[in-house]
Amino acid sequence: MSAAFSFDGKRIITASADGTARLWDAASGAELRQFEGHTDRVLSATFSRWQTVVTASADRTAACGMPPPALNSASSKDTRTG
Repeated sequence: MSAAFSFDGKRIITASADGTARLWDAASGAELRQFEGHTDRVLSATFSRWQTVVTASADRTAACGMPPPALNSASSKDTRTG
């Protein structure tokens, strides 16, 4: 599993064994969003240079989620490659 800070240091993304990645507020520790969709544990989660959340899973897929500032959306948008 992994964790990474956003480039501005305001958010943290974590990879989890439950198949999710979670976005956290670095200052308060509050969970901001849960990225779902993988069918196995998430091995790595990070921010791209455009601040998009990128994950890689043991289910042999990768996903790109919406940028962290778009927190008003209830779900993440995934683009999967196998």
